[in-house]
Amino acid sequence: MNLFLLLSAAVFFPSVTEIWHQGPLTAEKCRLPVAEISASENQLNAQAGLFRQLHSPSMRSQMAVEFGQSGNPAAFRLLITLLRQEKNSLVRDNLFNALYLMKQKGQAADAKMNGEFLTESFHAASPVARGTAMFLYLTHTENPDPAKVLTALEKETSLLVLNRVLPPLRTLAPKLSKSLTGNLYTKAADENTALRAMAAELIALQPDPDESALLRKAAADSHPVIRMHIARGLSANRTAAASLLKITAADSHPGVRLASAGIRKPSPAQEEILRKLLSDPSPSVRAAAAESLGTADTVSAAEALAEKLPDPEMAVRRSVADALSRLMPSESIHRKVVELAERNPIARRQALDFLVRTNDQNQSAAILRWIDQSKDPLFLREAATALGKLHCTDGGSTLLRLANSRDDAVRRGAAESMGQLKLPVTYPALLRLCRDREIEVAEAAFLSMYKIGDSSFVPEFERMIGRLTDNGATCRAIACRALCLFKLNEKNIGNLTALVTRACIRVPMAGNMPDVPYSRISALLLLLEHARKGNPAARAAYRQCITLLEQEKTPSELLNEEFVEYLRQVKEYEAGRPVKAKLIDPVKPDFSVKPAELEK
Repeated sequence: MNLFLLLSAAVFFPSVTEIWHQGPLTAEKCRLPVAEISASENQLNAQAGLFRQLHSPSMRSQMAVEFGQSGNPAAFRLLITLLRQEKNSLVRDNLFNALYLMKQKGQAADAKMNGEFLTESFHAASPVARGTAMFLYLTHTENPDPAKVLTALEKETSLLVLNRVLPPLRTLAPKLSKSLTGNLYTKAADENTALRAMAAELIALQPDPDESALLRKAAADSHPVIRMHIARGLSANRTAAASLLKITAADSHPGVRLASAGIRKPSPAQEEILRKLLSDPSPSVRAAAAESLGTADTVSAAEALAEKLPDPEMAVRRSVADALSRLMPSESIHRKVVELAERNPIARRQALDFLVRTNDQNQSAAILRWIDQSKDPLFLREAATALGKLHCTDGGSTLLRLANSRDDAVRRGAAESMGQLKLPVTYPALLRLCRDREIEVAEAAFLSMYKIGDSSFVPEFERMIGRLTDNGATCRAIACRALCLFKLNEKNIGNLTALVTRACIRVPMAGNMPDVPYSRISALLLLLEHARKGNPAARAAYRQCITLLEQEKTPSELLNEEFVEYLRQVKEYEAGRPVKAKLIDPVKPDFSVKPAELEK
């Protein structure tokens, strides 16, 4: 079971200590947030100075790659400076690639590049230099003139160049000169399919593409790649009518039809095209059409999608269910989905997904009936979880049956739902599942017992804090949080002290190890909470734990960086001060080329 489920438990247990209920210790997976890995500016500047001293092109190339991986936008400015000074073509390619990588990662600095400097590389011998220079010119200079790029592309044959420059040109397409984009298509050699395809897509993206005679001619081109790009442009163009799309949607090549199905927020005429594509011979086309209809926000789209829920292909059924869920259709569509699933068991998994995502709590009888009729473990896994999500309070006996399944995921789903429904009839099953051979089932059962908070679960919580095995950390943490509501005896306090201060977890073939930080800190907080409630033994144990930890050397087996930060938060909480998490700094990136290598 994902550990992040532990975090949500405080919502169901409002009397839990405040630091668990709202504080940083509820961070995802019970772990502290990690600082972003990036090189410091001082480190970058030092490496830039080293770069200028290196005579070896291969070492400068390696450093260029490392600059691009540094994670610091300041490296982008340095790369620009180094590029302007670099003469070696191999190193320039690596500098260009590093700039491109940082731009793609969103790590580019705000500094604008010199357009004239970039245009000088539009006709470089290297495709990397040409393509990246054009890309950076369009995306990282003030007031770029796309005409310069289109002119430079008229005889371009490199796919690398075209692939890098096409995304920014797509964005600029509505404002591009129609004559220049037309020239790009007509002047390209017949065998230069890639360039003609790119030009055709740009034309299709321009205003009123259905009126373009050139585009109509290109739509009949014998090469399917060109027709695909036209269909892609038309489906993304909000000004496109339906006339050309009807042609591409009826194309003999499935790739062209697939590109035609990529419409978002379709007009009524475009929606009609998509509804026809729902019956396309290609499953990929049908799935894409369903996804696009999910953006239509019309009753007719929902009705068309519901009819296709029993599609023979799983991918299509998933796409239909996803699209229907996003539309949030009327109650009549919900009934239609259930009726179709009744007649077509193949569609029940997707129908169930739809009901869960739309939180339809009125179909409990149908879901229970489907479970009784099913032997499909995949469906039963999802249905077991759905019973709790949809609050099927009449599903107690069904949950008991699912809890005896041989499938681990089915038992886990049943355990999760028991905690959401809180049906007393299921409590004995939870007590059995919390000792399940599969640890994820046991974790789900403990979390459900925690949410319910019934005193009958206390013996299992107490047993768990004394069960010192390496696979029970999450269960121990849940048990610690649950025991905040119940009394602690002397044995409990001894077990908690051992968890916090000793390497007591038995790990096969490795000897004893400390428990994981979030489990140990949960034990410490449990002691603190009972100390505050007037338990003198808990107070003494808490002070003992703090004293022993403060005497420990840092770092050590008991005090890694994560636990030290948790401990700081506990002390802040104990003192009544606001608790704020501190990021843990991971190992900083280090350049492999160092000054010592220069001296050699």
